[in-house]
This record gives sequence, structure tokens and C-alpha cells, in this order.
Amino acid sequence: MTSLSLYGLGDKVTTTVELKVHLTQDLDSRFRKAAMSAFGYGRGSLSKAAAEALARWCSEREGTPTPMATSAPTNETSSSFEDVEQDNYAELRRG
Repeated sequence: MTSLSLYGLGDKVTTTVELKVHLTQDLDSRFRKAAMSAFGYGRGSLSKAAAEALARWCSEREGTPTPMATSAPTNETSSSFEDVEQDNYAELRRG
């Protein structure tokens, strides 16, 4: 993400870019489960989790602290994934 100032007024705008990666099916499944557990089943969950994971990975290699903007999973979020039928999970994977 890039922050920039519009018209010199100090208003911050965040732009995003698309990053395509290739993962094993096992890692994809683990990542999606963890992302939905942490951020819920709404739009943007995978992007939030990926941004957090990539920021942490870069910080570890750069030796800089990572600002944490995570949302801790709640009991409701954690248990709700267990109730998702496999067919519904497969549908989530397509999107």
C-alpha cells in the first residue's frame, strides 16, 4: 500500500496493488482457515491476512518492528468455522 497526499492538503489516500502467488493446496487451505478465523467471512479477509503476513515476513528480514493491526479471533468466530459445511467452504475458496 502506498500513502500519498492529495493536492498538498495532507489528506491521506491508500492505494493497493494486486499480487498473484502460487501456493500448495495444503498451504492455501491452512491460510484461508486462519484468515477467516482471524478476520471473519466477509470481503477482504484474505487480503487483510495476506497483508499482515507479508508485513511480518518483511519486518523479520529487515529487522524492523511490524505494526500489528490484527483482530483477535473471538470464541464466536473460532467456533463458527467448525459449523461451515464442506460445500460452503469450497464455494468460499472459489471467490
